[in-house]
Amino acid sequence: MTSRSSDPEPPVSIANAVIIYGLLPIALLYLTSFVDWTNPVLQRAGVFVQQHYEHPIVPAVQTRNNGEPLEVKASSQYLSGEQSERLDKIKSIKNEEASKTKHENNEKVEQARNAARNDRHHRRKEEKVKQGKPEAHDRHKKVQNDRLSVVKSLDDKINALGIDFQNDPEDFYKALAYADALRERDINVHDGGSIQAESIQTYHTAINLIKSKWYAMEEETRLLNQDGRRLDINQELYLPQKSKSIQGLLVGAYSNLAMQYYMANMFEQAVNMHDEALELEPNFMASLLYRADTLVILGKYDDAGAAYSRVLEIDQDSEIADVFSGISKVLVAKEDSFSGGWDKMVDLLGKLIPVNERKLKSILPADMASGTAQSKQQRQQAQIILMRNLKKMHLAMFSYHDHQSKDETLAWNHLSMAYKYKMATLPPFNAAQEDLKVDTIKKIFTHGFWPAGVGSDSKQPIFIIGFPRSGSTLLERVLDSHPLIAGTGEDSVFNGMLDQIRNALVNASTEGDPNAIQRVVQQYAKKVDTTTHSRYMEIQRNLNDQHFEDPVRFVDKMLTNVSNVGFIHMLYPHALILHVAREPMDTIFSAYKHEFPPGLLDYTCEFESLAKLYNQYRDLMEHWDKVLPGRVTHVKYEDMVHDMPRLAKSVIDSTGLDWDDDVLNFHKKKHAVNTLSTTQVRKGVYKDSLQSWKRYEHNLAPLREMIGTYAANTFQTTLDSYKKIRRD
Repeated sequence: MTSRSSDPEPPVSIANAVIIYGLLPIALLYLTSFVDWTNPVLQRAGVFVQQHYEHPIVPAVQTRNNGEPLEVKASSQYLSGEQSERLDKIKSIKNEEASKTKHENNEKVEQARNAARNDRHHRRKEEKVKQGKPEAHDRHKKVQNDRLSVVKSLDDKINALGIDFQNDPEDFYKALAYADALRERDINVHDGGSIQAESIQTYHTAINLIKSKWYAMEEETRLLNQDGRRLDINQELYLPQKSKSIQGLLVGAYSNLAMQYYMANMFEQAVNMHDEALELEPNFMASLLYRADTLVILGKYDDAGAAYSRVLEIDQDSEIADVFSGISKVLVAKEDSFSGGWDKMVDLLGKLIPVNERKLKSILPADMASGTAQSKQQRQQAQIILMRNLKKMHLAMFSYHDHQSKDETLAWNHLSMAYKYKMATLPPFNAAQEDLKVDTIKKIFTHGFWPAGVGSDSKQPIFIIGFPRSGSTLLERVLDSHPLIAGTGEDSVFNGMLDQIRNALVNASTEGDPNAIQRVVQQYAKKVDTTTHSRYMEIQRNLNDQHFEDPVRFVDKMLTNVSNVGFIHMLYPHALILHVAREPMDTIFSAYKHEFPPGLLDYTCEFESLAKLYNQYRDLMEHWDKVLPGRVTHVKYEDMVHDMPRLAKSVIDSTGLDWDDDVLNFHKKKHAVNTLSTTQVRKGVYKDSLQSWKRYEHNLAPLREMIGTYAANTFQTTLDSYKKIRRD
């Protein structure tokens, strides 16, 4: 994506960067010390701000109907001091009264022109909205407002329930409600796990309160709900808390605590809490399934396979299709870990897929138009559940044909069917919004944006960025195997605080003190460092690991930081940023065939949206290399595969730490890896995935065409010591 202006772009102040992220505009007083607002590039930034806020405090910019800025001449209030003096001298020569009259007339004419332009602009905008085609910036604003609304709603709920619990600390219902609300926020707001410790502590408090009542009751009455009936614990799962038996409350609390531990990357504790739930109720499906998933992360494939078998035994109707995702993972990792192997899974799915397809067809479109609103909603939910189950089943069959039967035709058919069902449940991909985001990043973060002397001296964080499925987990494991480096995965404290950092920069920029920005940067860089360190130490204490060393580097593997390199450099100009890059078609095919957690990456299962996301990623990486040459260090995945010993030494050398021979034993470490690469990374370095896309080259031809010249071009490793080795 190229700039609409061919004019050279001058340096832009750090304060302007917050515009892109939907924050308050910077005070004009502060901006004028850095920025010439008559520049066309900054006029476009002004338009962006005006479109997002009711009362912008930047110069008004006239726009065409499509939002493009017109050429605007600055009025005297925006001229420099020297220019104003010259203007005053010219004005003094003229007749004061005539000048005043002319000025007033010009103002009236200009106001009339602006009113006409604005009227035309708003009429066209309203027409687009009526046609269901709101402009990109309107959609962007809506997404931002929706996100902020969700966060505020969750925080308001937490505050209310927290006060309620504090006023009645012996009420286990209130303790559970508060703990559940904290966990809900942790699931929906990815802020580096800011409330995980409080959620865990509150669950433990609730469990102790419930157990006190549990011990005081007769064994039979523990199983009775509020109506005096005994229900299956799996049925109680969907009931309101006060309608459950005391046993159901305790089982559910242990299971939810386990899932909170899972979110906090405390996987051993998660398994232990699921064990507590299953000791009370051996057939509790949620704990059986999620315990098995956690065992996969821990690399305990035999135990996981046995747990999945147990799920199949209990779930006679096979309504929990997630079990097949887990089974296919353990079969790929260790085929004999699941009793019956691939054959058992394939036989089951051969029967279940047609059954579920018939069920789906039985919910006719005509049925959706009849009945009450509630009944229509129930049928819609039934459709979604069936399509989700079919997606999971077809993906498991793809895994079988891709890894076991090696039948590429059948594999591709199942993969295509899986994504047909998946896309039917998703809203359309918002390409315009993604274009707007990338385009604005490139316009704001330009040469000269970062003033000298701003930034922390800390080298504690090591950022890994890149496109999903590019080898980032392998690189993180190499780093994590060094005794003084700890991998934190994608639980990024930096990203969790990014909104706070942006808001603080906005406030600092209004003070008129150039040193205020540096104070904010130093404050938040230190806060990110100390919070990351304290959370890591908390995890180690929970693991009862008495032999770990205190790390001096922490790896942040939030790949989406591709968009945040500008802010990373602002806070940490000396921190290492590693960009891991893989052969383009291998990268996007791997992204295409893997199902990601809900979010933007859902759309990697469609060629058009996947190509758009990949092209934007490449566009951004080229931008950072242009405006911050040499700041991002590229690591080619294929170099890791072919030349790991030498490349690993160069990676450690780039961190400023001494080499440790144990780094090359990264695949033997028992460190839990909660990513889609969980099973692969435990194998160490292997070459099976190189050029894997070639098996499906015919099917992928349209996708290859969509990424254009990027398909033939990739990045080369730029580690200084590795380049020297290659030269020698």
